[in-house]
Amino acid sequence: MFRRMTVTPILQAGADADLQITTASLLRATDQAEVVRWIEFPYSVLLFLMEPGDPESGAVYILDRKPGTWYSVDFDDKQYGG
Repeated sequence: MFRRMTVTPILQAGADADLQITTASLLRATDQAEVVRWIEFPYSVLLFLMEPGDPESGAVYILDRKPGTWYSVDFDDKQYGG
């Protein structure tokens, strides 16, 4: 049912960086993907992104607020690139 997943650091924003600015940096790094769900926790932010016009696309990103690092979450599902 559940398979392996890989979590990779992709962007270092810094611990004191503004959330809106770091999110804009992430969106630039992902070629302006569309945020479809935004969930905030005290120590992290979870974003679900999709390519506009492609309902089968999707990617998951996590911001660890303490160091200010964005991570990409990739599932072993043979659907590469989202």
